[in-house]
Amino acid sequence: MKRIWIYLFVIFWLVPDAISQTGQIRGKIFDFRQNQLLVGQLIVLERHQAEQTSRRETETDAEGHYRFQNLEPSSTDHYTVFTEFEGRTYREENVIVTNLASNVTVDLNLNAFTSDLSVMRILRHSIFLQPVPDHVHGEAVHVLEFLSLENRSNLNFQQEFEGKILGCLLPLPSGIEQLQVGISTVEIMEEVAENPVVIPAPILPGKTNIQISYLLHINQVVDLSRLQQFQTESLQLLIPESVPLVVQSKDLEAKTPQTIHNTVYATYETARLIAAGRAVQLQLKLDRSSSTLFIVLIAGLAICIVGFVITMVIHIQKPGQTDPVELETPDRQPDVSWLRKSNVSDLAAVKAIRLEFITRLDEMRQQEKVSERVYNRVRREQVERLEATIAQMQE
Repeated sequence: MKRIWIYLFVIFWLVPDAISQTGQIRGKIFDFRQNQLLVGQLIVLERHQAEQTSRRETETDAEGHYRFQNLEPSSTDHYTVFTEFEGRTYREENVIVTNLASNVTVDLNLNAFTSDLSVMRILRHSIFLQPVPDHVHGEAVHVLEFLSLENRSNLNFQQEFEGKILGCLLPLPSGIEQLQVGISTVEIMEEVAENPVVIPAPILPGKTNIQISYLLHINQVVDLSRLQQFQTESLQLLIPESVPLVVQSKDLEAKTPQTIHNTVYATYETARLIAAGRAVQLQLKLDRSSSTLFIVLIAGLAICIVGFVITMVIHIQKPGQTDPVELETPDRQPDVSWLRKSNVSDLAAVKAIRLEFITRLDEMRQQEKVSERVYNRVRREQVERLEATIAQMQE
């Protein structure tokens, strides 16, 4: 019976007190630039209740702390705490005071950012080019840029641009279209119109990945040059072999080609660090002659292979027929007129294809895929053409 009276006492006396209790919001104001708590700083508290907003003010005490007391708990109302300092507003929104959480701490850190460029690094900047077939406005390439940034301080990084505070600026080439930007904290790419690209949010301490996508028209020269805002440890340019562009840049060195998703990329990379604020030359020249010649040689190679197949089929269909006596015909001098019009790089490409062709022909003979007569005739022709190519290269 005594225990029942104790329960009734708790219900009728302690529970009403808990329901009717008031809450408070308190905290401190710290200035990172001065590395001290602020005394006498004005703090504003706004209560958002349905469509009404009420306002209270207080100042920090001698220890840099503030306190708003006698706040009515509510699960539907919310508070905003803010202060203005050196022309900027620092705020904390959607603060809720309830019976279960009646004492809420909200600290405001002022100047908790840095604009020191030396704390920022671009660990890797990779630029991928991809062809855009049948573009409505002529030839174009799809450019993908991947940047891995690192903020090496314990403060957020911000820059001021045209009177606005933002995360950072990333200059891009002129004349780009369909620009899209995404960062590691955002799941989707957002279409933007700015160039340079504006990253509005501060760059948090640690690593941040940024992805940029755009279209760029191909003229005689494709200029990807830009100003590197931050010190860059590695800048890499990757061009598919199907894109007839030749790199003309003193800042890049040719590296071993890479195969990515079954596509072979010619790879170029900087040999040294790029200082912050330095202009990087990334110019590419359109080389139509080498690409056209390469296509012609490939087409010729395909025609020869088709000829081999037809010859093999005829030979297999007539096993009892002996090979006819081959009539001696005077050897024709290989046609070198078009070779004389080719440059050194084209001749080197022709030489490599001839060697590859002869090597493949030898393999087919070893596997008895072609007759000895066909093998001897075709190989002699290819060797003569190879010798003519080498002779032209030595002139």
